[in-house]
Amino acid sequence: MFEAGCTSHSWTQTERNYRVSYSEVFDRIPIEAKKCEMKVKKSDPEAGVITLDAHRTADKVLTGSLINIVAGDEVIVKVTRVEPDVTKVWIDSKAKGQIGPDLGRTDRNVTALTKVLDQVWVVVEKNGEQGEKRETSKKED
Repeated sequence: MFEAGCTSHSWTQTERNYRVSYSEVFDRIPIEAKKCEMKVKKSDPEAGVITLDAHRTADKVLTGSLINIVAGDEVIVKVTRVEPDVTKVWIDSKAKGQIGPDLGRTDRNVTALTKVLDQVWVVVEKNGEQGEKRETSKKED
């Protein structure tokens, strides 16, 4: 597929396992994304992908990019069912039509959305455990 203009992906991608059902992720992300000045461009539960448009006001002013003011950024969310009540969410962002550095704007897209989702759902460690893991010692007589 050919895309006109330059794109730059963020240096930051996040991946979290949340204690939430697969379908709830698709229901809730549009609501939570609005808190980050993002809106759903495309949502495809069968493919496990949500694409968001980001037009974050502060970043438009800070980066001063006329192209970004018009084009904005794209945030890609990949969703995978791990267990019936655990879902993996992977987030990346890319600047659309960016010429030159994005001054960390795409990274801020990723971290802003991740921070909001971390407040909504419980993060589950990859080994399935939650909380602190303590070592136990056995005493031999």
